[in-house]
Amino acid sequence: IFSIFCFSLWGIQLVFTADKTVKDLKIPKKQFVIYVLEWCSTNLGKLKFDYNLEIKYHKDKVYGGIYIPYSRTIRIFVHNELPIIDLTENIIHEYVHYLQNNKKGTDVEYNKHLHELGYWNNPFEIEARKLSAKYKDQCYRYVTNSYRII
Repeated sequence: IFSIFCFSLWGIQLVFTADKTVKDLKIPKKQFVIYVLEWCSTNLGKLKFDYNLEIKYHKDKVYGGIYIPYSRTIRIFVHNELPIIDLTENIIHEYVHYLQNNKKGTDVEYNKHLHELGYWNNPFEIEARKLSAKYKDQCYRYVTNSYRII
């Protein structure tokens, strides 16, 4: 059972819905991704070099997103059944990887950890999961309330 949470803060009504999916967006999917990335840039920081954005409009069997360091590409997989809160978390997760890739050799270090420790124990993945889990609700609330998208 999904629930709806609603409360008022300084006269502004905030609504949280756990059952809203990408198909419920009232704006293009790409625009939602851009709004979340703008939130990330403002709240998590940015690097002196920019990233490229690639959106794939299908479900990937394994990933919600991928960061490709050699091309500085954030690739996000978006499909209609994906909960918007999960999409938000995926975008933040990949943005954290972009921020982690701030010096030469980071991708080599990432791959070394991946080989030695595996995906789940890789410190880069642990940090990305931790930060995306920490900020997903705040970002989701900001984007959905600021732009009235659902």
